[in-house]
Amino acid sequence: LHPPIYTLSSTPSHLHPPIYTLSSTPSHLHPPIYTLTSTPSHIYILPSTPSHIYIYTLTHLHPHIYTHTPTSLVGSTAESQVSLKAPLVVDNALSDALLDPSTRMDCVEDFFLNIALCNTVVIASKGTHHTLDTILPEDVVYEAESPDEAALIEAARAYGYILTAKSQHSATVHTPHRGPIRFKILKTLEFDSVRKCMSVVVQEVDTNRLVLYSKGADSTIYRNLSRHQSGLPLLSGQHKMADSDPKEIVTEQHLSMYSRLGLRTLCLAKRVISKEEYQKWLHSYTQAQLSVVNKEDLLSESVRGIERQLELLGATGIEDRLQDGVPETIEGLRIAGVNVWVLTGDKQETAISVGHSSKLLSVDMDIMVLNATSQESCMEMLMSRREEINQQLASHSRSSVQSSPRHPLLSLHSVLGGSVSAPPLNRALVLDGLTIEHILSHKAMRATLLEIAKHCRSVLCCRVTPLQKAEVVRLVKEDLGVMTLAVGDGANDVSMIQTANVGVGVAGREGNQAVIASDFSMARFRFLERLLLVHGHWCYSRLANMMLYIFYKNVAFAAVLFWYQLFNGFSASTPIDGVNLIIFNLIYTSLPILVVAIADQDLHAETLLRDKCYYRQGQQSRVYTRWRFWLTMLDALYESAVVFFIAYGVYFNTDVGVAEFGVVINFSIVITTSLHLALETLHWTWVHHLILWGSIVLTFTFNMIYMAIDTKQSIIDTYWVLYMAATNTAYWFVLLITPIIALLPRLVAKVIEQEWFPSCVQQARALEGRSSRYQGRLLGRAFSQGLCAQPHTA
Repeated sequence: LHPPIYTLSSTPSHLHPPIYTLSSTPSHLHPPIYTLTSTPSHIYILPSTPSHIYIYTLTHLHPHIYTHTPTSLVGSTAESQVSLKAPLVVDNALSDALLDPSTRMDCVEDFFLNIALCNTVVIASKGTHHTLDTILPEDVVYEAESPDEAALIEAARAYGYILTAKSQHSATVHTPHRGPIRFKILKTLEFDSVRKCMSVVVQEVDTNRLVLYSKGADSTIYRNLSRHQSGLPLLSGQHKMADSDPKEIVTEQHLSMYSRLGLRTLCLAKRVISKEEYQKWLHSYTQAQLSVVNKEDLLSESVRGIERQLELLGATGIEDRLQDGVPETIEGLRIAGVNVWVLTGDKQETAISVGHSSKLLSVDMDIMVLNATSQESCMEMLMSRREEINQQLASHSRSSVQSSPRHPLLSLHSVLGGSVSAPPLNRALVLDGLTIEHILSHKAMRATLLEIAKHCRSVLCCRVTPLQKAEVVRLVKEDLGVMTLAVGDGANDVSMIQTANVGVGVAGREGNQAVIASDFSMARFRFLERLLLVHGHWCYSRLANMMLYIFYKNVAFAAVLFWYQLFNGFSASTPIDGVNLIIFNLIYTSLPILVVAIADQDLHAETLLRDKCYYRQGQQSRVYTRWRFWLTMLDALYESAVVFFIAYGVYFNTDVGVAEFGVVINFSIVITTSLHLALETLHWTWVHHLILWGSIVLTFTFNMIYMAIDTKQSIIDTYWVLYMAATNTAYWFVLLITPIIALLPRLVAKVIEQEWFPSCVQQARALEGRSSRYQGRLLGRAFSQGLCAQPHTA
């Protein structure tokens, strides 16, 4: 019998502390700080928060290539409310150029029109005197599904491209050169995790020109570029300069720079299409929607038919600032023994940069990057990495054997209850989405990946889809057989949260889908540390002790009735009347254990946050163990025997009836089990005292009233039995001596354990007690000195 020990969910079987925490990228937890827009010839920075304002100047390197260099930093780094409606600092040169009719740049205009039209924002008005069709540009208020869209649409507004009206079939954009431009929205192709892009087909009312605007991941946009622009489908960093357009080269350089800065990137593109081509495509798309066989495949094929031959417009980079406490939280969880995996859809360079800033990765780590293009290459990489790790482990094992007598952590590790073993290698594993796809489709590679990951301090999966996130969580949960916890803040994390044993949703500007789908919700990522290390530790300790006590008191109560059967020929009669049999668990002993299971604390919260190693007590099942369970059952049998046979010996060869004998052993078992719980209670409050002692008083009070009423029972007549028993000195002697003899072995065992064989938690409790007494003496001394000094100072 070895059930799981600790729960963070509502399911009573999930009792083991999480060993693996799988999180969405921790950068997706704060509104964006700034937006970088990259066109084929310019790069600009658009700060969108008043707390961090960066000014960049343009340095001319090439007629078509510009770069940026920081010149100064203005503003305050103090905490302030981040708002996308804050005044933006724009590039004056570009702003003046956009306002000058003689310097109209079609490529830049399409860039900002793409941002203004290809989104899901909702338009509102600051005032109440406007309708949606007559909103002035300065009164427009945007409500976006994500902070990324809000940052982009605000950046477009800062340069004069203001989306002033939008409905399901039309939109109006106010531009610097041409004033308001009206568009018909013919078709919107929503973003999905497979395509990794969003597109919209619009028709300009004045010119009747049909344009497809598309924005999405760089891998998707580059793959869909027209043939005369690029012969390579993906961004691999190995483009041939002679075969690539200079605009692609510049944009790819900007994307690489954004990724190294830890920014989340998007590529923007467009395509001018004819009416005939659009009508032909629309017919195929409609047929795919009406299909009942292979509908998803037909729709994907139809969408690919129009999202092709694109013309690159530029790229954007958005930084999600880490919330306060994210690096410290991740570091604390790792110290506590929780393995942290980060699953993100960002580019690999972006994910690695965020990993360093969040302390998931460190500069001294050996980062293993697996980017496989086929199953064969993926298998070769995994086998090579596994062999490399095995060699390092063998080398470490030999060195550990030679230095084991002088191991400095031997005593500490022994106190924590574990064996001395090699620590995890200082490695981190980074995988991309395509590699994960190959691994998940092959059983042998799944096992090899987990074997490698177990020897890495961190695992970072980038460019993964929501379904891949869920599959990775399922892989860890089922193949390793561990408790998993998933943390996310957006709709793309819902599948991951629902797959894990415990799901935590972080409330933010990404919507409430993750919160709704989770078991726990929180406003800040840093609260996860307290949730696990404090409340998780307490919860494990409470539930473990509660389960042991519930088994104990039921076995003890049933065993008392069993001992009685030895003397009545196993006739199934009981000395305790039916009412007291029913309410023993219902009233007498129910409330005290509930209070302990809700409010008991073995250590202070400050101690658990300071010394995070105590969280491993739950991971290693040190409270609810097999030997402790069976020891508790033996103790229950012993205590029940003491309750029965002491009463039996005292009343032997007397004229006491069955009803009076039943009253004595009923009160004895209630008092004994209640005092047993008092010995196991670690944290006392006035509520504990009220409920525990109140339950004993309630038992006597109820029976005094109940046995003063003639219920005319035919089997056991309890009328006036308690009052007759109370007149006998033996009755009070049994109630006094029985709990003492029954609980004395447990009390002695606890004293011996705490004095000579204390656990790490018991040692910490002793230190807390000494600290509190010392602080009390200091406060008392300071108080007395203050009283004595008052006349002198007066």
